[in-house]
Amino acid sequence: MPPQTKGDWERRKFLKTSGAVGAATLFSGHVGAYGSNDTNTLAQQSDQSGTDLVYATIVAPSSIDPMKSGDELEGIISHTLYDGLAGYSNSFPPEVEPGLAQDWQVSDDGKTYTLTLQDNAQFHNGDPVTAEDVVFSVERMMRMQRGPSWMWDGVLTPDSATAVDETTVELSLQKVYAPFVSTLPWMFVVNRNQVTANEQDGDFGDHGDYGTQWLEQNDAGSGPYSLQNHQTGQRIVMNKHGDWWGQWPDGNTYERVVAQLQMEVSTITGMMNNGQADMTDVWLSVDTYQQLGNNSNISVSNEVTFAPFFVFMNTQVEPLDDINVRKALAYALDYDTALSDVFVGAEKMVGPLPSAMQYSTDDIPSYTQNMEQARQQLQQSDYNPNDISITYTYVSGLTTERNLGLLMQSNYNPLGIEFEVRKAPWTSIVSQSSNIQSSPQMFPLWSLIQYADPDALLYNMWHSSNTNTYNNGSKYENDQVDELLTQARTTLDDQTREQAYTEVQQILAEDAAALFVCNDVSRWAFNNRVNGFTNNGINGYTHQFERYTESQ
Repeated sequence: MPPQTKGDWERRKFLKTSGAVGAATLFSGHVGAYGSNDTNTLAQQSDQSGTDLVYATIVAPSSIDPMKSGDELEGIISHTLYDGLAGYSNSFPPEVEPGLAQDWQVSDDGKTYTLTLQDNAQFHNGDPVTAEDVVFSVERMMRMQRGPSWMWDGVLTPDSATAVDETTVELSLQKVYAPFVSTLPWMFVVNRNQVTANEQDGDFGDHGDYGTQWLEQNDAGSGPYSLQNHQTGQRIVMNKHGDWWGQWPDGNTYERVVAQLQMEVSTITGMMNNGQADMTDVWLSVDTYQQLGNNSNISVSNEVTFAPFFVFMNTQVEPLDDINVRKALAYALDYDTALSDVFVGAEKMVGPLPSAMQYSTDDIPSYTQNMEQARQQLQQSDYNPNDISITYTYVSGLTTERNLGLLMQSNYNPLGIEFEVRKAPWTSIVSQSSNIQSSPQMFPLWSLIQYADPDALLYNMWHSSNTNTYNNGSKYENDQVDELLTQARTTLDDQTREQAYTEVQQILAEDAAALFVCNDVSRWAFNNRVNGFTNNGINGYTHQFERYTESQ
């Protein structure tokens, strides 16, 4: 997976705990709608007659081209304007459900998928959605190699899709890929005629820029909402698409969705408290959500879904190349305090998978604080505890990561370990992680789940092919784990997959490949008049505006 692609997903998660001051600093400037953060001005710009949903966020998309979707907000915008070949249910754990493909069949060898499209799907300009549009979209996705394309690296090529007839598409995979159906919500379909008619000079031969410049101010989708206006870095307005093929819920659905971008935290809280905004994003501090929850008109979602938090340990540099040192650190960490004071409301991780993830198991070694056991592990190591020096590097401005580092320092110093807590920009950590020797000894990471399959987490973090990326921050290399992870993703046999993933979890826990700290809480604040929100745990698919209604 290209680090620059996945990095955008992770970067936004890091901002979650930067706090009100940190968030305002990271996204500085008064850049609300039309350049104003005055709540009265914003209220006048949004019709609060009961038909608008105002989504206030501290971030902004770097692109609204669906084939460049690289972070949570971009995913939300993409599946609001465009339809994927499949979708995700609004429940947890989520299930894959029909999208533009109303059903699909897989060949006996698991390498050919035949998709039948919705026969009444139309693009926003009135054109029917055809198999040729799907063929073009697959070609565009895999040639551009941006956004979600990493999910199909080595699986799809630009020529993998074939139109059998107007509503039937055949997808030929280069190899069996068990999570394939789970990734289909990210294969967004664009209107071939609109995109090709608006291509400009670019790097893609006859297709120039593949219409990327045009798609920043226009949409070529068939999703539940169409683009009315995009003021870059300020505001995105989307109108309800009355001819959408999907089913709207009973009740007062929203005629417009207004995303107010790069808002100051103080402005967001003011708009929420005054009823001028309907929902926040997930990137505010715990204190801010608690303050919003004190308003009787506001509810705060505090759910544990898929947000695992790890501390990587570089297993290929001294002293963390010694399994006994890693186990000592795992036994010495005060998990109870971490969960009560640092990660409020999170659940402890037993191993590398969240408990609700398919194939997760708790029948593996679990580390709890045991200082005597930690000392015994150090005695079995090749190092004198008084000679051990370890640096933990957290992302500048993220108070949760810093506070965890300080807790670890207080836990490890009594063992004789010199433990330094150091901050660095996320870009520096990513750069350092590209080389085993320069990679930080220890650094933390929230992992976001883009598709509901263990492959989305385990392969990216623990397969040796990712050693020179931050995803495999522990620089972990194990031939047996590589073989098991490859086996699990290249078979459709459920029993074989379960056995492989169970064994992988066992090995990673026994090796103390990382500190499996917690599955963190995801928080959003929303006005009580908004109905239908459910956190399904899939990054970018948390807000499905077409499923919301408003109480009168």
